[in-house]
Amino acid sequence: MVARRGVQRIEAVGAASALVVSQDPARVGLLMQVIGANPAIISFGGAAALLGGLTLSSSERPVVLMYNDFGELVYGPFYAIEDGGATTLLIWEVFE
Repeated sequence: MVARRGVQRIEAVGAASALVVSQDPARVGLLMQVIGANPAIISFGGAAALLGGLTLSSSERPVVLMYNDFGELVYGPFYAIEDGGATTLLIWEVFE
């Protein structure tokens, strides 16, 4: 059995694109959920833009990426931006 560890944290997201999950080849799982009032736009690999990326709101299911399903995409990096205010992301990472 492989030993795994999880890291849970909160990230604030504002009107400027910001790195919310750094690149890490030891990551095997990732969950991102908006817990703030406003939606966030998530970008896989490059700076987030208001008209591109994955829009995620608190009323939707979280983004869940597992290495077995998505391969090296789970390594990151991931950026986020919010249009017109601020919001909060819950991020949970699983490492081998």
